[in-house]
Amino acid sequence: MNSANDGSTYLYVYDGIPVVNVSPLGSGRPDTDTLLARFNRLDTDQDVRRIVRDLDIRWVYVDAEAPGIGVVQGGYPWYTGPSPFTLAPGLTGLDAVTGLDRRFTSGSVSVYEVDPSLLAPAAGGVDGP
Repeated sequence: MNSANDGSTYLYVYDGIPVVNVSPLGSGRPDTDTLLARFNRLDTDQDVRRIVRDLDIRWVYVDAEAPGIGVVQGGYPWYTGPSPFTLAPGLTGLDAVTGLDRRFTSGSVSVYEVDPSLLAPAAGGVDGP
């Protein structure tokens, strides 16, 4: 998963890696919009955890200094902050999220691995806290 305004989409396509976001402001699909807004709640949000499982997200690429993108207020319900923005709100504060491990950092870019245990369905089909 990525924010798409950071140049990572090219890397995914070049190496044949499936990509979740190809548009910096989301695809308009509720699931990807939810991730852009709330991915950093992976450890507490059952909906986010389900989406991560459904999309088989294993790695997250984040550039804290990606180019700014203008956002029309009200055009993207998941984003209510100032325009332009450089990082989707759900991709901030990932170091504090249980179940994510930062595996690589270079400058402002970090790559996180999603704990594989979060990808397995919970017993009885219901996610825990």
